[in-house]
Amino acid sequence: MSFLEIRGLTRRYGAVTAVDGVDFDVREGEFVSLLGPSGCGKTTTLQMIAGFAPPDAGSIRLDGQDLTRMAPNRRQIGVVFQSYALFPHMTVGQNIAFGLEMRRVPKPEREARVRRALEQVHLANFIDRYPRQMSGGQQQRVALARALVIAPRLLLLDEPMSNLDAKLKEDMQLEIRRLQRDLGITTILVTHDQNEAMALSDRVAVMRAGQIMRIDTPQSAYEQPGSHFTSIFLGKSNSVAARRNGAGIILGDGLVLEASPAAEGLGENFICSLRPEKLNLCPAGAGRLDATVKSRIFLGNHWLFQLESRLGELLVFQQNVGAAVPAEGGLVGLDWSAENVVFLPGEAERG
Repeated sequence: MSFLEIRGLTRRYGAVTAVDGVDFDVREGEFVSLLGPSGCGKTTTLQMIAGFAPPDAGSIRLDGQDLTRMAPNRRQIGVVFQSYALFPHMTVGQNIAFGLEMRRVPKPEREARVRRALEQVHLANFIDRYPRQMSGGQQQRVALARALVIAPRLLLLDEPMSNLDAKLKEDMQLEIRRLQRDLGITTILVTHDQNEAMALSDRVAVMRAGQIMRIDTPQSAYEQPGSHFTSIFLGKSNSVAARRNGAGIILGDGLVLEASPAAEGLGENFICSLRPEKLNLCPAGAGRLDATVKSRIFLGNHWLFQLESRLGELLVFQQNVGAAVPAEGGLVGLDWSAENVVFLPGEAERG
């Protein structure tokens, strides 16, 4: 039996259905991310799990217990908000102890648990500081300690790193993953950052228009997205219209590919997805087609090329190995392995 069971979860705001019959399970100790664009229903889903928004339909069960209509303060769930929601007039220690005071935990135990929580987030010497005296990353750690100190059965993270700069965000991702693994706490993260979701999660649930489009391990969801939306949301993807031509497949204006079992059952018209890192640059005339380098961007460990081809505009990643790279305006060849082509349904996508 799963630790957290979500069945048919639905939430409406007037005529708008924010969450539309969502189903998913989370195993004990697992880290799952709800990933999607703004307005897809991921935060509303988190709010219903926390008890801050009542569902219009569906159920929430945690470790066999029905939480669907239970008050938030009885669910034993820790929440870290995007704004951190620290009390500015309280010290770090007082902020962390607040939840324990509300639960009437005796003072000696309360003080011991606060110290232990601060040690877990590497802020043992900050107990008497105020939030205004701390950096954004330090405030986030305090918010995390406050959520963990109550020993929650489930930890919910609502875009907690959206206000941090790139380097600090990377450091905090490592810190959160370390804590989650060390404590073995079941965690759900809401984020619109695909890199964050894939770096932290055991599984990623990609959401769109109130529904889960795909839920799987980051690698499986990336390599076999199952839909055009998931393909373009989980990283960059070159999407090209495809159609059947007898035993073969035609891309774009007439580039012929060999038939693939992966395209079976997709109808006459579908989409061919080519990841930028799966495309290889070669001398003009030596690949499947030629293209012109429209622009190139140096990104440290790799180059990003924007190419103009008979298939339209294509993006290509090339590892930086210190060698010379094609110049802008130059003609290059483009090749790929047949096993790296992903075929996806071409049905109309929801807005």
